[in-house]
Amino acid sequence: MEAALLDAIGDKRRPRKVIVPAEDHAAELAEVDEAIANLETDRYERGVFRGERGADRYAALMARLEARQQALSALPSRPARVDWGEGDELIGEHWKGLSAEQRGSYLREAGVRAVAWRGGDEPVPPPALMAALDGLAAAGESAAVTGRMYLHVSEGDLHALVFLGDLDRLRRRAAA
Repeated sequence: MEAALLDAIGDKRRPRKVIVPAEDHAAELAEVDEAIANLETDRYERGVFRGERGADRYAALMARLEARQQALSALPSRPARVDWGEGDELIGEHWKGLSAEQRGSYLREAGVRAVAWRGGDEPVPPPALMAALDGLAAAGESAAVTGRMYLHVSEGDLHALVFLGDLDRLRRRAAA
């Protein structure tokens, strides 16, 4: 089974996780809003910026703050996200470096599932297993019914279907 899995995805590049930081200017905008409110309080409640010179200074400060406020408001705001780029290492190379426990964890977390049965030369699962396969598909675990990739492995009268699940998810898991 391991050989079949590596034949299917071992030559694919292991993805590289790229964390794109959030772009948010809300904190700086809040500081500017507070500065504008404080400036207005100074001018109209505390009597700071008196006379013509004071009025000119107030107007210049307010113009700079309002320009900064407008510029910050126009900037985009995006949450942090994770992008995936192509890495240098092949999934097969990565697999070789994993212990048996790590390999099992890697496969389970990637949504890989397998069902096995004994049944002569016939590679078709019996009806009870087909119902289990339908259950996997309904649960979003990926099965042949969903059109996702799977491997059929046989040795004598022992057969197994290995559902690789979402291959992109498997590749992303390799990058984690």
